Amino acid sequence: MGKWFAQLYDMFMMPIEKRGFHSIRKELLENATGAVLEIGAGTGLNFPYYQHVDKVVAIEPNQTMRERAQQRLAFSNFPIELLEGDAQQLPYPDNTFDTIVGTLVFCTIPNPDIALREMKRVCKPDGKLLLFEHVRLSHTVFGRIQDYFSECVMDAT
Repeated sequence: MGKWFAQLYDMFMMPIEKRGFHSIRKELLENATGAVLEIGAGTGLNFPYYQHVDKVVAIEPNQTMRERAQQRLAFSNFPIELLEGDAQQLPYPDNTFDTIVGTLVFCTIPNPDIALREMKRVCKPDGKLLLFEHVRLSHTVFGRIQDYFSECVMDAT
């Protein structure tokens, strides 16, 4: 993911967040409990919504996104450990986390099936997987815009 994408991400997301994504994030993350792993933390848009957790480990492979996420740590209700990491190669033992969170991240992962296997591996048997994802829009113009940004993300990784 290129530096420019990380710098513009919040600006592009702001209108969508205001129109409802923030409510979806809040409702989803109310279900996160115990030890939490967030994959693809991006700029930290989820951080303020964690409520009933013991700890959060947030991984993000892109340095610029992590730098922006670092600024949001001050608005979190709980300490969050923000680390460089790749959902396709999680450095944690089996059955480590009570909850795994991923929001709008799978379009940026080259091999999402590998990431899902890794998430399952590090999630406790009675744990939760909380996802908020999207699919390609069927709208002619907006679908092509999505394709363009997906290609930019993949080319930059």
